[in-house]
Amino acid sequence: MLVGRIGLSGSESEGLLNNRITVGYYLSFISLGLMLNSLGPTLPDLAEQTGSSLSQIGILFTARSLGSLCGNFLVGRIYDRWPGHPFYAGMLLVMGAMLALTPVVSLLWMLTGVFFVMGISESAINVGGNTLVVWVHGDQVGPFMNALHLFFGVGGFLAPLIIAGVASLTGAYWILALLMLPAAVWLYRLPSPVNQSRSETADAPFDVVLVGLIALFMFFMAGGILTMGGWLVTYARELDLASKTTATYLYAGVMGSVVVGRLVGIPIATRFRPKQIIMADLLGMLASLILLILWQRPVILWVGVMLHGFSAASVFPTAMSYAGQQLHLTGNITSWFMVGVSLGGMILPWLMGHVFEAGHADWLMVCLALNMLVVLGIFLALNGYTERAIVAKVEVV
Repeated sequence: MLVGRIGLSGSESEGLLNNRITVGYYLSFISLGLMLNSLGPTLPDLAEQTGSSLSQIGILFTARSLGSLCGNFLVGRIYDRWPGHPFYAGMLLVMGAMLALTPVVSLLWMLTGVFFVMGISESAINVGGNTLVVWVHGDQVGPFMNALHLFFGVGGFLAPLIIAGVASLTGAYWILALLMLPAAVWLYRLPSPVNQSRSETADAPFDVVLVGLIALFMFFMAGGILTMGGWLVTYARELDLASKTTATYLYAGVMGSVVVGRLVGIPIATRFRPKQIIMADLLGMLASLILLILWQRPVILWVGVMLHGFSAASVFPTAMSYAGQQLHLTGNITSWFMVGVSLGGMILPWLMGHVFEAGHADWLMVCLALNMLVVLGIFLALNGYTERAIVAKVEVV
């Protein structure tokens, strides 16, 4: 069901309208990818702009994730109760405004505030996109969910290319800000989808243990990915594995491997169960980190991080599909998953900043490998819990 300013005309089928709405979500996730992947390649420049050390500038990760965390407690209920597209479009415009301010703010505390607000807008797009696309496509959402995260990867791939290709930091961020506009205009004009069974599920209780385990999985998974993305350029430069420009292109290469991984993940999602895909992805990520620990050479760095990006590509969309098999997803439940993402993105990259400041940049891959072992342990626990729950239901029947 759709609500909003426009309805279905005689010449426009519901399927066509749904596709138009989905295109809007894809555009918005390109925008989200642009925003989230702009900080890592520009981190040293922002430190210089604000006169900060690496450990101090790492507060930007914390601020953005704290804003996202605060937003996650609110936005799910907004989508559950009111038409989502006007709010969604407004948050895209807020994100663009914060990107435009980033290169002109010279005080770290003010820039921290900018990233806090950026995090709030991030939560609105992340929760909204992952929830609304389910409401539009229902049980057929699988390939659309994978494609949604594919377009996030496209934005992540384009961000470092734009930054590397534009002479000034200000020009790069202003281009990124302008690229928020198309999705905002597109979605504002389209009607908002709503949960078909909203009256039954909006305030329904959910399995606290299951939601908690998935949120914990998201915490360590997102924390590891954002730590890799946030500190990769600095890591390559600190260890003399790449120049400033080459390191930025390395980051773009990683995001390119994510795009390829998500393209490959769409047909794979139709042939294998979500838990099989996630386990293969996690093992691939761990293998890539072991490779990077054993050989710290430029060629191995390119191979290792691109394998890491390819393996990580389908984890989040597949995890959302996995959650959808176990729970009826509402904006509120999706918000709790994003709380885990926000906390992971707030804490782990910030801790890594202190490791870098202490002169241990070479510890990055070791820390990420240890984090991946934790992720694997949580996923095994999650799998065990869901299988026991299925057995219990069968016994009751």
